Amino acid sequence: MKRIGIFLSVAALICLLAIGVSARSVTESCTCDDNLTWTLYDDGELVISGTGEMDNCSGIYDGKFTTTAPWRDYKSNIFTVTIQNGVTNIGDWTFAYCTSLTSVTIGDSVKSIGQRAFEYCTSLKSVTIGDSVTSIGNSAFSGCTGLTSVTIPDSVTSIGSSAFSGCESLTSVSI
Repeated sequence: MKRIGIFLSVAALICLLAIGVSARSVTESCTCDDNLTWTLYDDGELVISGTGEMDNCSGIYDGKFTTTAPWRDYKSNIFTVTIQNGVTNIGDWTFAYCTSLTSVTIGDSVKSIGQRAFEYCTSLKSVTIGDSVTSIGNSAFSGCTGLTSVTIPDSVTSIGSSAFSGCESLTSVSI
């Protein structure tokens, strides 16, 4: 009977340790743009959730180029971005100069990607663009030197000038 009790205790401890290792914690979270929330997890995923439009940001120079996005102080910690369903656009300059960013998933409710939204995200390799996106702004992915392929859904009717300029690793574009 003692062996069964010890076995169950050890099994429970192993389960708790496994849960603790796989659980992630929130690095920072904040409400922005009236109905949207951004949450940065310790594994580097930035999640934008809620409903409505994302505000436009602007580019600034503070010793190096950056953006006025509310998560700008954490941009070197952002490795993936997930724009959840409910968000209707990606504002101008919102992720510009997030040089550690490697992948982006854009929810199906997003209709437009703003100007310079992902400019100089030099580590960006993959982008999943939702089926409701109709426009991609000027220089939206300009300078994304790590980007190798992009699939643009049939819903896109407008691609701004220089949207993919300077994407020197880009070898495949499907429209």
